[in-house]
Amino acid sequence: MKFRSLFALGAFFALNTSLFSQQDPQFTQFYFNKTFLNPASAGIHNNICVNLMNRYQWAGFDGSPLTNQLTVDAGLKNLIGHDVGVGLSVYNDRLGFFNHTGLRVAGAYGFQVGNNGRLRVGIDLGFMNTIVDGSQWQTPSGAPFQQDPLIPASGSGLTFNAGAGVYYQASNWYAGISASNIPGLRAKNVNLTQARHMYIMGGYTFQNVGGNPQLEINPNAIIKTDFKYIPSFDINCNIIWNRRYWGGITYRFQDMVSIGGGAVVWQNSRNSLTASYTYDLTTSRILRFSSGSHELLLKYCFVIQFDPPSGGGFIVRDMGSRSRRYTP
Repeated sequence: MKFRSLFALGAFFALNTSLFSQQDPQFTQFYFNKTFLNPASAGIHNNICVNLMNRYQWAGFDGSPLTNQLTVDAGLKNLIGHDVGVGLSVYNDRLGFFNHTGLRVAGAYGFQVGNNGRLRVGIDLGFMNTIVDGSQWQTPSGAPFQQDPLIPASGSGLTFNAGAGVYYQASNWYAGISASNIPGLRAKNVNLTQARHMYIMGGYTFQNVGGNPQLEINPNAIIKTDFKYIPSFDINCNIIWNRRYWGGITYRFQDMVSIGGGAVVWQNSRNSLTASYTYDLTTSRILRFSSGSHELLLKYCFVIQFDPPSGGGFIVRDMGSRSRRYTP
């Protein structure tokens, strides 16, 4: 109970000082989660993809964060003749006595740049609802928490949010910049102000490594800032074999080191299913109370026309940046 109380109390004040990691959910496998981070990437490969992510952070720590997210994005170019993409993200982020539920609807439009580049712009609109269960507040000794004007006994607050982004994809690299929570609105009932966040991300796929056409190396990086605290960044590198299996390592600044991997479970001319898992080991003092963090991803992609799916499957779609057709 002591650690639960201290954790929840610290989380509350972190929320009210706009600590970056406590408002926008963050995932180790950010390279698989581009639509949530940047609306301009929605539907870029003309497939329809359903992306389910579950993150259990700081396992063993009572009241630790638990995040569930469902993202669906679709490219409409083959249907309407224009490079238009749409996306939907729904998430629930639980942190101690706080529960955040959000929804975002994204739209993107793209332009051909050169022979194989695509520049896209996008926006998303949505909301976040925060619920605080103040009835469970207790001091470390177990006594009822003396109410403070800044800490409501219970309540909820709904805020509108909007985001925008620019995303570029070439034959073997991508880059994007985006912003979320642009209005920066305040939910008065729970004394929470949304912090504006900015993301800068990119990646490159090295092909035919060592002269082996089946071996590729795919580094990715993302910089995150809320303009108030020191920016955070993730650096990732995955080794891909036969465009079907991969493993890699990720480092997050002053936070954690992660290892993980995944595989395309099946793929044919119409659909593909991919599974991926990462295990994070924190580098902070929380390691004394936690056995690490777990993140699981499942993604199903399919097409609605008779042509083979562009993007060539899950690995090419997300871990690389090429757009080629599947070959049976």
